Amino acid sequence: MRSIKEKLDPLMTEHGYIYDDYSYKKIIDPDRQLYAEYKFILRKRIGGDYYYMSIRLGILQKEISRIINSVNIEDIKSNEKLSKYQKRIDIKELKNNQVIASLNIWSEIDDIFRKLIIWRRSLYDLNEIPDFKEQFEVLFSKGQIWITQALNWDFLVDWNMKTHYFDRALGILKYLGRKEQFDITKSQAMDLCKNKPNYLRILDKMNMD
Repeated sequence: MRSIKEKLDPLMTEHGYIYDDYSYKKIIDPDRQLYAEYKFILRKRIGGDYYYMSIRLGILQKEISRIINSVNIEDIKSNEKLSKYQKRIDIKELKNNQVIASLNIWSEIDDIFRKLIIWRRSLYDLNEIPDFKEQFEVLFSKGQIWITQALNWDFLVDWNMKTHYFDRALGILKYLGRKEQFDITKSQAMDLCKNKPNYLRILDKMNMD
């Protein structure tokens, strides 16, 4: 991550982003406490000497994430198939997670990312991507456009429905107090999750109360 940071710090600092634990964050709406986060996820290949790298752009908001996470935490606690150790790990991860919407598959916003695979690839060393900085600048430019759209609550709800993060969509609507839209969206989400009993169970627990 050090080599990535060295290449990107000037660009990200110029645009007001602050580096924090494998990610660059910036507050994008102080009144609503919305943050944008470019997060670098690096996983070392088991039994190998190379890494799998992905870049996720997230929208963060503490209060809404608590609504979403509380239902998921409740479900984890009641899941008898999970060990106590796994429950602690999963719950800790959720409590530290403030994401309420995310752009994970960049090709969903522009076909250019079918060729530029900086956002999802395996590598041994960053030098394998000689134009890493240039590719990231393209990604960053497209990401900033997505962030501008994400300042709209309706866009975030629609995006979460489109990417099948139904609990996030419902969490936003509950925070906004939009009961009628919440009920309609929940019904649509549960219909789409008929063959996903685990997710259906979580959605069923989400209410406006």
